[in-house]
Amino acid sequence: VLQRELGAGEYPLSAYYLAKTCASLLVQLPLPLAFLALSYFLAFVDCCAETYFSMAGVVVLGIVAGNSIGAFIGTLTVDYHIATSLSTVVTLAMLITGGFYLKELPPWLDFFGVLSAFRYAYRASVQLAFLQVRCVECMGGYWLSACIDREYGSCVGGGTVTDSILGATVDPLGWNIAALLAFGAVFRLLGYLSLLVAEYNTIFTKGVK
Repeated sequence: VLQRELGAGEYPLSAYYLAKTCASLLVQLPLPLAFLALSYFLAFVDCCAETYFSMAGVVVLGIVAGNSIGAFIGTLTVDYHIATSLSTVVTLAMLITGGFYLKELPPWLDFFGVLSAFRYAYRASVQLAFLQVRCVECMGGYWLSACIDREYGSCVGGGTVTDSILGATVDPLGWNIAALLAFGAVFRLLGYLSLLVAEYNTIFTKGVK
């Protein structure tokens, strides 16, 4: 359909791509934001408006990054089944190496972790949830390594909790935000360039015939 309408000169590729980007994001944003509105308070995160809206911003950036990666994969092939299979493999790979299931990756997998958009969204969310918290009570469990040798009810700072969850070498919050922005912008641009190349190849092939 796109090739036919572009061939008829009804609109430029850039107009289609921009409209498709805006429409897809508007459809995909409400459900994750509604989920955050429920899970944020159920998790007893610090009920601060600044923290909540900052986490909502991270959710939006994560959606934009994921949508951009999906758009790029969708432009690589016209076969729906191949695109679906490829996007599933990429999504699962990013999820496994994103740091939520595995805190420390093997050296040969560490590079793939850097390429995971989930990694930066997860780390930014943890940092926003705990960095501003002065006291997190130790409840006697072993889920938090900083509380192992402390008495029940004693407090540890939010920074200590963040280090315990994410590890000692934690990237700054600004770096994680910048990485999400880069994922969204770079893959969105790659998707447009992929469509542009496909359009050029189609026109060139028709001209040769």
